[in-house]
Amino acid sequence: MVRNLLRTLVGGFAGLIAVLVVLFFASRSIVPTLPLLILWGGLAFALVSSLQIWVVDAATDAPNLASTLNQGAFNLGNATGAWLGGVALTAGASYQQPPLLGALVAAIALAFTLTTLVNPRVMPVQIRPAE
Repeated sequence: MVRNLLRTLVGGFAGLIAVLVVLFFASRSIVPTLPLLILWGGLAFALVSSLQIWVVDAATDAPNLASTLNQGAFNLGNATGAWLGGVALTAGASYQQPPLLGALVAAIALAFTLTTLVNPRVMPVQIRPAE
Protein backbone atom coordinates (compact mmCIF):
# COMPACT_ATOMS: atom_id res chain seq x y z
CA MET A 1 0.00 0.00 0.00
CA VAL A 2 1.25 3.46 -0.82
CA ARG A 3 1.59 5.61 2.28
CA ASN A 4 0.69 8.90 0.65
CA LEU A 5 -0.65 8.31 -2.82
CA LEU A 6 -1.25 11.96 -3.66
CA ARG A 7 2.29 12.90 -2.64
CA THR A 8 3.63 10.07 -4.81
CA LEU A 9 1.63 11.29 -7.81
CA VAL A 10 2.57 14.95 -7.37
CA GLY A 11 6.24 14.03 -6.92
CA GLY A 12 6.13 11.68 -9.88
CA PHE A 13 4.61 14.25 -12.22
CA ALA A 14 7.00 16.96 -10.99
CA GLY A 15 9.96 14.60 -11.48
CA LEU A 16 8.72 13.66 -14.94
CA ILE A 17 8.47 17.33 -15.92
CA ALA A 18 12.00 17.99 -14.63
CA VAL A 19 13.48 14.98 -16.45
CA LEU A 20 11.81 15.91 -19.72
CA VAL A 21 13.02 19.51 -19.54
CA VAL A 22 16.58 18.36 -18.78
CA LEU A 23 16.29 15.82 -21.62
CA PHE A 24 15.45 18.67 -24.00
CA PHE A 25 18.78 20.33 -23.18
CA ALA A 26 20.85 17.15 -22.91
CA SER A 27 19.50 15.21 -25.89
CA ARG A 28 22.33 16.18 -28.23
CA SER A 29 24.75 13.95 -26.30
CA ILE A 30 24.25 10.25 -25.64
CA VAL A 31 26.07 10.23 -22.28
CA PRO A 32 23.44 12.23 -20.33
CA THR A 33 20.55 11.05 -22.50
CA LEU A 34 20.75 7.35 -21.60
CA PRO A 35 20.44 7.78 -17.82
CA LEU A 36 17.71 10.38 -18.33
CA LEU A 37 15.72 7.94 -20.46
CA ILE A 38 16.08 5.26 -17.77
CA LEU A 39 14.91 7.73 -15.12
CA TRP A 40 12.05 8.82 -17.37
CA GLY A 41 10.91 5.20 -17.77
CA GLY A 42 11.08 4.59 -14.02
CA LEU A 43 9.02 7.68 -13.22
CA ALA A 44 6.44 6.82 -15.86
CA PHE A 45 6.16 3.27 -14.49
CA ALA A 46 5.73 4.57 -10.93
CA LEU A 47 2.96 6.90 -12.10
CA VAL A 48 1.05 4.12 -13.86
CA SER A 49 0.90 1.88 -10.80
CA SER A 50 0.07 4.80 -8.48
CA LEU A 51 -2.73 6.01 -10.74
CA GLN A 52 -4.08 2.46 -10.97
CA ILE A 53 -4.20 2.17 -7.17
CA TRP A 54 -5.91 5.55 -6.91
CA VAL A 55 -8.62 4.68 -9.42
CA VAL A 56 -9.32 1.22 -8.03
CA ASP A 57 -9.47 2.52 -4.43
CA ALA A 58 -11.87 5.30 -5.45
CA ALA A 59 -14.17 2.94 -7.37
CA THR A 60 -15.47 0.92 -4.44
CA ASP A 61 -18.61 -0.21 -6.28
CA ALA A 62 -16.94 -1.42 -9.48
CA PRO A 63 -13.14 -1.74 -9.09
CA ASN A 64 -12.76 -4.17 -12.01
CA LEU A 65 -14.57 -1.84 -14.38
CA ALA A 66 -12.51 1.10 -13.15
CA SER A 67 -9.30 -0.87 -13.66
CA THR A 68 -10.30 -1.76 -17.20
CA LEU A 69 -11.23 1.81 -18.05
CA ASN A 70 -7.99 3.06 -16.51
CA GLN A 71 -5.90 0.73 -18.69
CA GLY A 72 -7.85 1.92 -21.73
CA ALA A 73 -7.09 5.51 -20.73
CA PHE A 74 -3.37 4.69 -20.53
CA ASN A 75 -3.49 3.21 -24.04
CA LEU A 76 -5.36 6.26 -25.30
CA GLY A 77 -2.75 8.48 -23.64
CA ASN A 78 0.09 6.58 -25.32
CA ALA A 79 -1.56 6.90 -28.72
CA THR A 80 -2.36 10.58 -28.18
CA GLY A 81 1.23 11.30 -27.11
CA ALA A 82 2.59 9.63 -30.23
CA TRP A 83 0.10 11.54 -32.35
CA LEU A 84 1.02 14.89 -30.72
CA GLY A 85 4.71 14.18 -31.27
CA GLY A 86 4.04 13.33 -34.90
CA VAL A 87 2.01 16.51 -35.38
CA ALA A 88 4.81 18.57 -33.83
CA LEU A 89 7.47 16.97 -36.05
CA THR A 90 5.30 17.37 -39.15
CA ALA A 91 4.78 21.03 -38.27
CA GLY A 92 8.54 21.56 -38.31
CA ALA A 93 9.68 20.90 -34.74
CA SER A 94 13.13 19.37 -34.38
CA TYR A 95 13.65 15.92 -32.88
CA GLN A 96 14.98 17.67 -29.77
CA GLN A 97 11.64 19.38 -29.00
CA PRO A 98 9.14 16.55 -28.25
CA PRO A 99 10.35 16.24 -24.62
CA LEU A 100 9.12 19.80 -24.06
CA LEU A 101 5.71 18.79 -25.40
CA GLY A 102 5.78 15.81 -23.04
CA ALA A 103 6.66 18.12 -20.14
CA LEU A 104 3.68 20.30 -21.04
CA VAL A 105 1.34 17.30 -21.04
CA ALA A 106 2.78 16.16 -17.69
CA ALA A 107 2.24 19.67 -16.30
CA ILE A 108 -1.42 19.48 -17.33
CA ALA A 109 -1.70 16.10 -15.60
CA LEU A 110 -0.06 17.59 -12.51
CA ALA A 111 -2.57 20.44 -12.54
CA PHE A 112 -5.45 17.95 -12.67
CA THR A 113 -3.90 15.99 -9.82
CA LEU A 114 -3.48 19.12 -7.73
CA THR A 115 -7.18 19.91 -8.13
CA THR A 116 -7.83 17.05 -5.73
CA LEU A 117 -5.97 18.95 -3.02
CA VAL A 118 -8.37 21.85 -3.48
CA ASN A 119 -11.50 19.77 -4.05
CA PRO A 120 -11.21 16.10 -2.94
CA ARG A 121 -14.70 15.39 -4.29
CA VAL A 122 -13.21 15.47 -7.80
CA MET A 123 -11.47 12.14 -7.14
CA PRO A 124 -11.61 10.95 -3.53
CA VAL A 125 -8.41 9.72 -1.98
CA GLN A 126 -8.89 7.12 0.69
CA ILE A 127 -6.01 7.36 3.11
CA ARG A 128 -5.37 4.16 4.98
CA PRO A 129 -2.67 3.45 7.51
CA ALA A 130 0.35 1.66 6.07
CA GLU A 131 0.23 -2.10 6.56
